[in-house]
Amino acid sequence: MLKRVLICDDAKIMRLLMRNLLEKTKVFEICGEATDGEECVNLYKQLKPDLLTLDLTMPKKDGVAAAAEILQFDANANIVVCTSAAQKFKMKQLSDMGINNFVIKPFQPDNFLSVVSKACGIT
Repeated sequence: MLKRVLICDDAKIMRLLMRNLLEKTKVFEICGEATDGEECVNLYKQLKPDLLTLDLTMPKKDGVAAAAEILQFDANANIVVCTSAAQKFKMKQLSDMGINNFVIKPFQPDNFLSVVSKACGIT
């Protein structure tokens, strides 16, 4: 059975890159895409994906606020944060919330797929 993924990133090129990498594996299917934190939370609640890829710097609601709201809704949410190394403080906040899957942009495709697969329990 395919793992359903919600991609949340305000950059269209990043959403396309992640979509292409994930779909090529034949293990993941993209169930939705969000362009801001508010849309991300709403889609997560509606779609209940197996995995969420989450950018931190987004309009309307940043990734930390979106993650906190999602974790209130679903304490077992499976979140992989994809962000720049400049977001160390926000990454610490997320780690304190129990989110420990991070991919630093710009990322290598193999590293991204490795982190996402590990987060989903795929080895």
